[in-house]
Amino acid sequence: MYDPVFTVHERAVAEEAGMALPREHTVAKRRAIGPTVFFMPHCGKELYDNLLWANWDKDSLANVVIVGNSFAHYAENSVGTELSDSAR
Repeated sequence: MYDPVFTVHERAVAEEAGMALPREHTVAKRRAIGPTVFFMPHCGKELYDNLLWANWDKDSLANVVIVGNSFAHYAENSVGTELSDSAR
């Protein structure tokens, strides 16, 4: 479990509940060693990119469950922006 804005108290509560908390901010470049839920609402597409690339093999990707934004929304908006920029 990780959030860069966790307070010392929040970290202590999570650790007491048995949660594993990384000490460093990896910008979502986390490899899923076992089944892992990534709760990422309202994150930018860069964080999703980092997470997917860190797990882009059949064994790791099978361990990843993402609760977050719609990838279709990113795809639709990115393509439109890239086409618009290249047409200038």
